[in-house]
Amino acid sequence: IGGANFKNKYGINNKHLNQKKLNNILNYALKNNILQIDNAEAYDSIEEINKFSDVLKSFRIDNKISNPKENQHHFFNYFYQNLEKINCKQYNIFYIHHIDVLRKSYKNLLKDIFFLRDRGFINHIGVSIYEINELKKILKIFTPNYIQVPVNLLDSEFLITKNLSFIKKNKIKIIGRSLFLQGLLLTKKEPTNLKLKNIFNHKNNIFEKNKYNLNTLELCVVPFLKNKNIDKLI
Repeated sequence: IGGANFKNKYGINNKHLNQKKLNNILNYALKNNILQIDNAEAYDSIEEINKFSDVLKSFRIDNKISNPKENQHHFFNYFYQNLEKINCKQYNIFYIHHIDVLRKSYKNLLKDIFFLRDRGFINHIGVSIYEINELKKILKIFTPNYIQVPVNLLDSEFLITKNLSFIKKNKIKIIGRSLFLQGLLLTKKEPTNLKLKNIFNHKNNIFEKNKYNLNTLELCVVPFLKNKNIDKLI
């Protein structure tokens, strides 16, 4: 479950979830064995998540760091305080939000993340990226357990055979995000922004050629659910 709109307005419709809707989503997920929540420092949703602490005991929480801390002391404080706020003992996957985080952070950030993993506070280490070239740069520094990448009808760069071979060769698991392009692939209302309008029209052309008798939602999801190279979808 993506947590971007748990607190903040998000997506093409610029909306966030109210508590009732969020509670319904979490309970539906619980009943259907969807037990992972994708959170991020940038979402600022820790306090919102904490309101459902009783339900959250059954979920695994992932988190992303995007704002490098000034030093080790500040980073550890941030890390432990957020775990405490959601009454959680361990992050399932702790992501570096993009490679620039490593460039801008204090010298030993990555070393400290590995330290926390070795102490059991992190299960897996991942990176959230947009292009395959970012992964190539990251692999010169370390090999993540997971990469979180855009996967949708208009963007499947990471699923090209040569890129998949490169990813699997390094034993990295793929988590697909942006299935709906922040809702743009599901909306029927044409955006006013020219760039978004072009994407919207391209999307409509794809849907018009749909030969599989799938509705819009199914067409966005089913091809990637069936793709065995993708380990999880958000």
